[in-house]
Amino acid sequence: AVRPGATFLYRARWGLMLGQPFASSVSADPVPSWGCGRSAHSPGSSDRTMRYRPASGQPTQYRLMLPQHADGKTPLPLVLSFHGWAGNLSERPVLLAHGRQHGYIVAAPTGFADDLWPSWNGGGSTRSPGRLGATCLDPTGSLFDPPGTKGYCYASCGTCDDACWWTTCEDSVAQAAALLDELLGDVCVDASRVFATGVSNGAIFLYELASDPRTAGRFAGSPPNPSCLLLPPHLRSCLHSCGPVFTPALLSSHRRPGSQATRPWLGPLMPASTRRRCTRRRPSLACGAS
Repeated sequence: AVRPGATFLYRARWGLMLGQPFASSVSADPVPSWGCGRSAHSPGSSDRTMRYRPASGQPTQYRLMLPQHADGKTPLPLVLSFHGWAGNLSERPVLLAHGRQHGYIVAAPTGFADDLWPSWNGGGSTRSPGRLGATCLDPTGSLFDPPGTKGYCYASCGTCDDACWWTTCEDSVAQAAALLDELLGDVCVDASRVFATGVSNGAIFLYELASDPRTAGRFAGSPPNPSCLLLPPHLRSCLHSCGPVFTPALLSSHRRPGSQATRPWLGPLMPASTRRRCTRRRPSLACGAS
């Protein structure tokens, strides 16, 4: 089955990951989940409410897509898809359609919204400042309109210490782990071929799943979509508007062992003209597109 600390691999095509075993984290033979032989779900898509709820009682839903030939007895690969900031379970229709045609299960959950927008807690989106200082480039909120606005402080966070907080503070890793447990018991999954993908805030969250011991050994691979890594929404809007889109291959993060802070290395990567334009521009709160 999946060994602890399974390497999270990047692949350009889902077929390479789902159709062939790769690395030592994937078993040569299917590993049936305990839902095999018990599943009564018909092929197609359905929206379901998760059984898991945090202490706050917030409900959350996910969209489950079973491929055309799902019979409840044959173990199939599973992909968990995590939406971008302010997105929801309907964000990835192409992925669901591809899974339906090519024989793998897709589950697309919605993150906790609190009093704002659905999001995922991880990868430096909360708990700023950390040991290395602020986790974003604008901890004072100078780029907000009006300047000094305290970012996107979600109700579950209580008090946010600077403007770098921009997602829920609910335990998103616990939510993802609970969803995986629910799916392994409800549908027939090949437990050696469980994958995760995400876009924007969802892509950043994959790094949290990879580092958290509750989930690090449960995925065989995890290819993120390009995203502006570790930036609060108002700064990501600025980068999209003022210059090229930075992807994880170009925009790296730096984390010391045991540190709570993750800091992006943006200075050398951002052209001076882009920095000047972004400094002058003050996007409104409505500009936080993921």
